[in-house]
Amino acid sequence: MGEGDARSRPASRRATRALRRFLGTLLCVLGTGVAADTSEPPFEVALDDPRIFSRAELAIVDSDTPPPAGAAWRPVQLPESWRSPERYRQGDNGWYRFTLPATVPKDPQSVYLWRFSMNAAVYFNGEWIGDGGSFAEPVARNWNRPLIFRLPTAMWRTDRNELMVRLRVYPGFGHMTPVAVGPTALLQPDHDRRYFAQIGLSQVAAVLMALATLSGLVLWLIDRRDTAYLFYAALGASFLVYALNKFIQEIPIPARAWWWLVHSAVDAATLFAVLFAHRALGVRRPRLERAIAAVLLLFVALYALWDLPTLARFNPVTHGIATLGTLYAVSWLLVQWRRRGTLEIGSYGVILLALAAAGVYDQILNSLLFPMLWREGFYLMSLAMPALLLGLMFQLGLRSVRAMQALRVANETLESRVARAGAEIEAIYSRERRLLAERSAGRERERIYRDLHDNLGARLLSLVYGARDDRQRSLARDALSEMRTIVAASQVDVGELSDLAEEWRLEAELRCENAGQELAWSREGDLHLSGRQRYQLERIVRELLSNALEHGQGRRIEVAWRVAADLLELHVSDDGNGIPEGVAPEGVVARAADLDGHARWAARPGGGTEVLVGIPFAATPGLATQATAS
Repeated sequence: MGEGDARSRPASRRATRALRRFLGTLLCVLGTGVAADTSEPPFEVALDDPRIFSRAELAIVDSDTPPPAGAAWRPVQLPESWRSPERYRQGDNGWYRFTLPATVPKDPQSVYLWRFSMNAAVYFNGEWIGDGGSFAEPVARNWNRPLIFRLPTAMWRTDRNELMVRLRVYPGFGHMTPVAVGPTALLQPDHDRRYFAQIGLSQVAAVLMALATLSGLVLWLIDRRDTAYLFYAALGASFLVYALNKFIQEIPIPARAWWWLVHSAVDAATLFAVLFAHRALGVRRPRLERAIAAVLLLFVALYALWDLPTLARFNPVTHGIATLGTLYAVSWLLVQWRRRGTLEIGSYGVILLALAAAGVYDQILNSLLFPMLWREGFYLMSLAMPALLLGLMFQLGLRSVRAMQALRVANETLESRVARAGAEIEAIYSRERRLLAERSAGRERERIYRDLHDNLGARLLSLVYGARDDRQRSLARDALSEMRTIVAASQVDVGELSDLAEEWRLEAELRCENAGQELAWSREGDLHLSGRQRYQLERIVRELLSNALEHGQGRRIEVAWRVAADLLELHVSDDGNGIPEGVAPEGVVARAADLDGHARWAARPGGGTEVLVGIPFAATPGLATQATAS
């Protein structure tokens, strides 16, 4: 019979019991709980519960039927492990014998095996009651599955009741924990809660892992350049193998191959978690990644070479080394979270840390190092794996949303750039068409101007020398000058302002001398003029000089040219009668506007008129600024 345990329960045990109560409540909500109507206290998996049997007799006999009373029975204390070489060298098939009270219970009774490995069968008073499946290779896998079997009331005796439990293990693996015998109404709820926590949640996790694997593969097939989706699918596949190992009973391959697959998948999950973290954040560390992959490939090869006892002895070491890769991923993610401050990075690191802690806890629980754990402990990896993949899916979802937003912004920017480029191309084409038309018209004008110069120019020159009086000679000379100006305007590139201004000064001096007025002429700077610019400027200076001579009627006229960095200024002033301020000849204004310039009139201090004409130009590089006056 079970022994009392007066020691206080540790905090971890209380936390586990709270988890069991939560799972039991959830199970009842789902309608799978069993109501118990009994006066006995509630059952709990603890040594101090009177329905727990932790003392038994063991006979290691390779037999499919219960061994006889004369077999080599010896007393044992449960829980006990079959991992030691002394134990599994004796055999892999043991029989545990329990003595039950010599009484016939009133309520239906059951035997409850909540944890053992690998398979078990129950015999009551020499009769078979039930088992967990096949005892032949490959043995049914019940290492995480609780079993409960009804003990028929008719089979109970008043003199002696004997319960035998057959345990089939694999060398290097296997263990047996105490057995519970009691009212079915009390044992069944605990079995259902444990079954839901250990098997039901593992099945849910397997479904989620399969969906995660498929979704990752689909996303990767859509965008094969983004390998983060591929490593997400690989991580889901690794977790899927682990989740299947939690609840699958009949495996389709030899147990040795299945163990290799499961342990390889557990270690490979570390590599895929690191690769996913790197790719999801756009980071590549090829040396580190190759080093982790090399170590894990070594472990995979060792799992294939080792026999089961060696695998059982060293897999905690290999898994511990693989866990270092997970801890690296956790620390690296937390550093990235501090730098970037994004929620998904921090959540991924925290969940991955919880997953690593759950893996360490499961490894300790499976090793039976701490007896308190087998009483109420549950394997936690099945709970942590879906949380991790859901967190990763959340991260991938945010990543996809950001990518779509960036793509939309890029499309809008591209459309705007295409529109601007189209407008620029159209403007270029328009300018090209205009320049082509201007070249054609220019060639035609040049032909006409050559004819004027050759024909009309010769005749006007004849008139100058053949005129009968000064008036006719002056008119002919003006006509010839006008014609030369028009012909000069046809030239694309005429010459320097300094040369042209000198010609204009000679003409201005002659006109002022004839009118009896003094002329002051100055120039600062120089630039290159086209025919069109020369034509308009010559017309402007002539008209301003005519206005000063005819309307001003003063004694002195001042003409000043000044070339600044990007502006040509013409300043004409006289000391005559002047014109009303703001009134300007339309011809001068129009000609200045034709050169994108301006013309302004103002009264001169002391009497007279001041005119300022500004024409935007770029001064010719390399020309020295100079000034002349007369």
